[in-house]
Amino acid sequence: MYTRPHDVEEAQVRAVLASGWRFGAVDLNYEPVGFGSHHWIAHDADGDGRFVTVDDLEAKRRCEADTSDTLFERLRRTFTAVLALRANADLTFVVAPLVATDGSVLQRLSHRYSLVVHPLIVGRPAGRDGEYGTNADRAAVVDLLVELHSTTAAALPHAVRDDGTLPNRDALRQALGALDHPWETGIYGEPTRHLLGRNAGDVERLIDAYDQLAVQVLGDDGRMVITHGEPHAGNVVMSQGRYLLVDWDTALIAPPERDLWDLDPGDRSILERYRDATGLEVVPEALTFYRLWYDLTEIGGYVSLFRRPHDRTADTAESWNNLLHFLRPRQRWPSLVG
Repeated sequence: MYTRPHDVEEAQVRAVLASGWRFGAVDLNYEPVGFGSHHWIAHDADGDGRFVTVDDLEAKRRCEADTSDTLFERLRRTFTAVLALRANADLTFVVAPLVATDGSVLQRLSHRYSLVVHPLIVGRPAGRDGEYGTNADRAAVVDLLVELHSTTAAALPHAVRDDGTLPNRDALRQALGALDHPWETGIYGEPTRHLLGRNAGDVERLIDAYDQLAVQVLGDDGRMVITHGEPHAGNVVMSQGRYLLVDWDTALIAPPERDLWDLDPGDRSILERYRDATGLEVVPEALTFYRLWYDLTEIGGYVSLFRRPHDRTADTAESWNNLLHFLRPRQRWPSLVG
């Protein structure tokens, strides 16, 4: 996130680092990286570094039934599963969280925020804007995913299973039912209402298609594996000649296509590489399902944001540009809404 949270004080972050991880941060710098969590880089008096992530549990609500406690528990289970992949399955490319002195992997910063600590990795992303520069990079990451998916047993006792819940579905449905009245919530309120109004019928059709695919894709227990969820180039760090996979808060037990849908450059070479290594055929409907999940999640999240009071910030400007990109059903999904 570009904008640091106004209700998180650096003194809070320092205090939890000191009490939870026995890490005395003498230098703490906010890092405007990623889009969804807040990050700081901390150094102690000896120059040792940590990568600190603060998650807004309120912003991670998928539906109205979610609470900060249920979301904290999901994150705790997820990071515990990731730690098991590193410690028990010996996946050295997994950048797992550091364990606090009480044995936990996640602690509360406040009722609304959680905090997790990772080692500070020195390296560079495997590509710009989440896109891989070469097929060789994609192939190397697919090989990591093959290894990851084969170690599902290590994560299974802890990891959360993908239940098909579409984040912000409730908010998107409410927005579709509120198009007849002005959204006087901020600079992007009315533009969002008009944009959604022009595409309302197509968005409804996409949600229906998603529901139909969910029944088909998530019903086969035999294809479920531990997945990272977002293995794009921004989450792969080149460090000391190795590919490292970071940012594991999205890890779930799910079909393998959850990790594959965004890697295929269009010639199926990556998908065939995965099939040849695992003997598992890649299911086109599952690829469509997860691509559709991503689009609808982005649309729902940004529409929900702009239906609430908001200001003009670097984050809301980026969010508006992203909404313009994703809320184009006819261009992005001609086979489903054409």
